[in-house]
Amino acid sequence: MRARYGRSRHARPLILVVVATLTLWTANADAAGTKWAVAPIAAPGGTNQSFLDAVSCRAVRTATACMAVGSFVSAKGIVLPLIERWNGRKWTVSKGPVKPGAILSTLVGVSCVTPKSCIAVGSVRPSVKGATVPLAERWNGKAWKVLPIKAPGGATSSYLDAVSCTSAKSCYAVGGYKSAATIGAPLVERWNGSRWTIMGSPSVGKAATTFLSGVSCTGAGANVTCAAVGSYTARPEGNPFYAVAQRMVHGKWSLVATPKVGNDQSNALTSVACSGPKSCFAAGARQAGAGAALIERWNGKTWSVATAAIPRGATLSQFNGIACVTRINCVATGLFAKGFAPHASLINRWNGRKWVIQPSGAPARAAGTSLSGVSCTSVGRCFAVGTYLTSKFANPPAGFSTHR
Repeated sequence: MRARYGRSRHARPLILVVVATLTLWTANADAAGTKWAVAPIAAPGGTNQSFLDAVSCRAVRTATACMAVGSFVSAKGIVLPLIERWNGRKWTVSKGPVKPGAILSTLVGVSCVTPKSCIAVGSVRPSVKGATVPLAERWNGKAWKVLPIKAPGGATSSYLDAVSCTSAKSCYAVGGYKSAATIGAPLVERWNGSRWTIMGSPSVGKAATTFLSGVSCTGAGANVTCAAVGSYTARPEGNPFYAVAQRMVHGKWSLVATPKVGNDQSNALTSVACSGPKSCFAAGARQAGAGAALIERWNGKTWSVATAAIPRGATLSQFNGIACVTRINCVATGLFAKGFAPHASLINRWNGRKWVIQPSGAPARAAGTSLSGVSCTSVGRCFAVGTYLTSKFANPPAGFSTHR
């Protein structure tokens, strides 16, 4: 596991991952006394390398149904999509379609509007010589089906990193692409229930690259609004890099200014969660020392830097996922480390006034853990997914799940 701020999830090396199922706190719980417990997951057969990047949950009567997505490496060395399903009692592997002959297929974002309606996105590379293109799959309550989706014209490489649905006929996915005309531009695609269409998405002026890695949409019909976040680089070599934010209103995307962080430190946002058009939180990291967790807040007019809770003595920290049940109840997940010690999971809770650390669970023999995505169905019920290593020097690591 290693820091990924300033980079797409698709750029990181494959390491063995796990599902972390986290059952959240009660409505009146504070930071103290709140624990996340590890839940067993179902590992895909024939592999010892797998990971989960995102999770989406919906309440079903008194239970919770979730879909978590990621990838695993087959016995033949092929990277394949991994989909895990939580039925309220346990995790099971949900079989997803695979393009015949593809050498790499990965799902990194998922959004469910009901337990019987989910969209997952990522990318697929059809062959050694073929270009990486976006991948989208749909769950109808019984099976997953690949949805036809186009790459931008002339793209030499393109992918989707996140998706947010407000209904079965309204989803927005974000990512990026490269072509002869650009080494990095944002990609936004819209699902209307029958097909995907590419939407116009602005790049930061004079930026070498602009990529989007998180999106969150609220509202219905013509009143749907979305926030998307990511990063842009000032130079082709990738440094410095800065957070970028976009907003969609009435079907049109536009850039929104993000605040200066620290002493003009490089920074990036990887995930965003909105409880309404005037209330969003975004999570990521800034390049302070080895890296420090970053949270920003949208109040309907501007983004501002919020104060994240970082463990005392941490030399590295970052957030990878964030979820909000209401404007005063949010959870951010990621990792932290102290010196040369292995990474450990990091969870922050927003209680309407400030961000506080919540203790997180870990597998009994884990040498290091990290959390990626998180989803909440109520103030007291959340699930998060991530990875763990079985040894400091292990390759590969092994998967885990945690809940409370």
